[in-house]
Amino acid sequence: MRISVYGADRAGIIAMVTKVLSEVGLDILDLESDVAGSDEQPLYILHIEGHATEGFDAIEAALELVDAVDDFNRTHPDTPLPTRVGVHVGKDMTLQWMGLSFVANGFDVNVTQRIESLNNDLKMVGILVSQQVIDGFDIYLYRNLGRFHLVGMSEPLEICELMCRMTEADVIRKESVTAWAGALAVYCSRRWDEAITFFEAFETAYGKDGPCRFYIEQCRQYKTNPPPDSWDGVVRLANN
Repeated sequence: MRISVYGADRAGIIAMVTKVLSEVGLDILDLESDVAGSDEQPLYILHIEGHATEGFDAIEAALELVDAVDDFNRTHPDTPLPTRVGVHVGKDMTLQWMGLSFVANGFDVNVTQRIESLNNDLKMVGILVSQQVIDGFDIYLYRNLGRFHLVGMSEPLEICELMCRMTEADVIRKESVTAWAGALAVYCSRRWDEAITFFEAFETAYGKDGPCRFYIEQCRQYKTNPPPDSWDGVVRLANN
């Protein structure tokens, strides 16, 4: 599981995030800081690598963290705290001692990093999970965002946005999942103009949406340069 918290220099943020994750059973393996933005307006970013023994624990950790961040944002409306989460399951992970702490390495760790950074490509801030994580759980509401061929992987991954627990899902959220599935199906059938109409209608009904913007741009590109006949709907990202 990989988490990126933007605005990590704010008082109490690191303590809040690590406390929430520890309380739900996530083993924090590595903490890294980064700086983006400009010299005049630096943006401090905290990257967290964590491990849970069960997919359920990882999902709950992600949801609890987002709930905590939402509470923070409600009390700080002028300076909201964007948080991106990527969750994947697998056993290919090693721990390397780096003098002061252990650092997580391995194929599955790299995949989790790719999934988390996919938030940026999809112009969104949220919880992205591989289909393997969510399989078998009918207690969560999620939308399938499509199949993505991430850098370094031989096979595409089906990626979902984890939205909420089913007990928290209202009618509008459930309807949005159905509407999204319809739009994505039209896209995968190569009906570009119709797909653009569907994605635009989705935004009209449910608000501004990063994945919609992403797929509308994909449609426009494919209208000019259609994919080969063998195209199977997989999104290939060169720089993920």
